[in-house]
Amino acid sequence: MSKSQYLILAGLAGVFFIILAIGVGLLAMPILLDRPASQTETATPGSVVIFPTETGTGLPSETPAPTETLPPTTTPSAAPMATATTIPSPTATPIPCNWAEFVSDVTVKDGDVIAPGVSFTKTWRIRNIGSCTWNSDYDIVFSSGNDLNAATTIALPATVRPGETIDLSIPMKAPDQEGTYTGYWQLRAPDGMRFGLGAERTGAIWVRINVVLPCYWAAFVADVTVPDDTAMTPGAEFVKIWRLRNIGDCDWTTGFEVFASSGDKMAGTAVDMPERVEPGETIDIAVTLVAPGSKGDYRGYWMIEASDGTRFGLGNVQTSAFWVDIRVLDTDHEYVYDFAANYCLASWKSGVGPLPCPGTEKTSGSFIIRLNNPHLENRTENEPALWTAPDADPDGWISGKYPAIVIRDGDRFKAWVGCLDGADGCEVTFYLQYQIAGGTVMTLGSWDEVHDGAVTQIDVDLSFLAGQAVSIILVAEVDGGDPVDAEAFWFSPRIE
Repeated sequence: MSKSQYLILAGLAGVFFIILAIGVGLLAMPILLDRPASQTETATPGSVVIFPTETGTGLPSETPAPTETLPPTTTPSAAPMATATTIPSPTATPIPCNWAEFVSDVTVKDGDVIAPGVSFTKTWRIRNIGSCTWNSDYDIVFSSGNDLNAATTIALPATVRPGETIDLSIPMKAPDQEGTYTGYWQLRAPDGMRFGLGAERTGAIWVRINVVLPCYWAAFVADVTVPDDTAMTPGAEFVKIWRLRNIGDCDWTTGFEVFASSGDKMAGTAVDMPERVEPGETIDIAVTLVAPGSKGDYRGYWMIEASDGTRFGLGNVQTSAFWVDIRVLDTDHEYVYDFAANYCLASWKSGVGPLPCPGTEKTSGSFIIRLNNPHLENRTENEPALWTAPDADPDGWISGKYPAIVIRDGDRFKAWVGCLDGADGCEVTFYLQYQIAGGTVMTLGSWDEVHDGAVTQIDVDLSFLAGQAVSIILVAEVDGGDPVDAEAFWFSPRIE
């Protein structure tokens, strides 16, 4: 090979190696550029790579041009570590000490109709939703509006712990004039601070009524006959009489009816209003009843029905009934009426005035006592007798008027009369009398008795009074002797 050829080949080889070096550099550059810098390896910008010459010395063939001095590369700081952030818990809102919540109206709902002048009791049910306990040092106090004749301050009746309820009741009275009335009330703590309902704890509770005079309304005046707890023998027929007053705004007419509304009817049937009754007037209403045939306590309720079908009675809302209340005795005797059993139903009086029943031997002057095992002047008995002691006066007397009972054909009054054992100065006259519907008092018979070891039996036929409501009257009068010893008795007085 010639020298010229060798030079040409050597030149070509040099060019090949230069091209190869450039290619390798280009291939490696992305890798080097993508490689992160470290605190121990710092690349120098602007460095020139010198390829070896053909002599292989590895020395630069020329002095490198000065390079531009760049600012030093800042080593990035390490990424900050994440730290746990503590989120504070929400602070609980404290519950106020004194706070109330309305639960319900127990009595007298808003807008209830109350008649003028009627007394009533308003009751609220309230819950303690505060954090403090209410006690008797707390009050319910009138706040504003109409106080409805109530006391303006009332102590709480019981202790109420948080979460508990209480019924707060206040007696009130409706005004005399018609209209709508509202009264507001709040609670008051021992420190004088008033509180109540709502978010601000200042809301009041209230009562609101409409005062209207009802058209139909009755008031009970008296039991004319058969007061409550009257003792009766099984099957006894009797007349119950109520005295009622028309306190409504409308007349009662003979088209009205009194009827048994509930309870024990005692064979009673509806009766017509006996006469017209204008507002403010009273009337006596009588019904004929029969005592049940077995021992026990019995009560029957009655009301009035107007000609237009409206039913009414007593009470604030005119819906309360009037009643008859009796006690049927357990007795072996088939008596129509037992005067000894019912002795305190009679109206007793003497020369000293009205007498209590039962009386006692210590009662001054006169008394009535039932003796269950009486010592009569001729024997001792195991059935009741009435000890009727007149006032200790030469003209002393004692009488007992019984409620009216209906007499049946064949009924007979029976009894024994005399003086008690040891009443040596006893001289008494006994009278059996009767009265019909407040008329004249009539005498059925009289019997004189002295303390002589003998008693008098009475047996009087009452058939001529059949079908009538009759009040029987027992009388004993001093008729000589020693008035202090006038210890008269009626033994087993009855109607058979």
